[in-house]
Amino acid sequence: MDIDDPGSDALGLPVSSFSVRFPLPYRVLFLLGLGGACWALNLHILSLAGIDTAAVLQTRPDSLSVNVNRSQHLYSTQSYTPSQTIYASIYKIVSIYFGLIGLSWVLFLLSTGGDRTRLDEFMFIPSITTVGLLFAATVPLSSTYKLYRSMLYQLVNLLRW
Repeated sequence: MDIDDPGSDALGLPVSSFSVRFPLPYRVLFLLGLGGACWALNLHILSLAGIDTAAVLQTRPDSLSVNVNRSQHLYSTQSYTPSQTIYASIYKIVSIYFGLIGLSWVLFLLSTGGDRTRLDEFMFIPSITTVGLLFAATVPLSSTYKLYRSMLYQLVNLLRW
């Protein structure tokens, strides 16, 4: 069941007004964006506390290859990307993400008009939004933040290690 008292749709399944206004795909997309915003806020707070998050994340603009020998990499004298650049870029990406999600959600709300019977007709809108965002996050074009996508791939490789 959902937050408020559920009604029923054409098939007799329970559907609350909350689910009509804010369906599950948008809840998942919102939580993913909120996680990205919290990560940026975490990096921002750590930077204000004097912790060099760029050195911890091992982000260097000259080389994005994964270095298995961590001690040599962490204590090297090479310059790192400033911490402010990292969290400011994440804030920017999350803002664009929320803008796209919000635009899609408003389009969905206007299309359904809050009518429970029209939900299935317009469920292609959140589906297209989700596929488009996954495509934008993984496509190898320089226009979709190639440097930061490469750093994400590097971070995933470090976490797999």
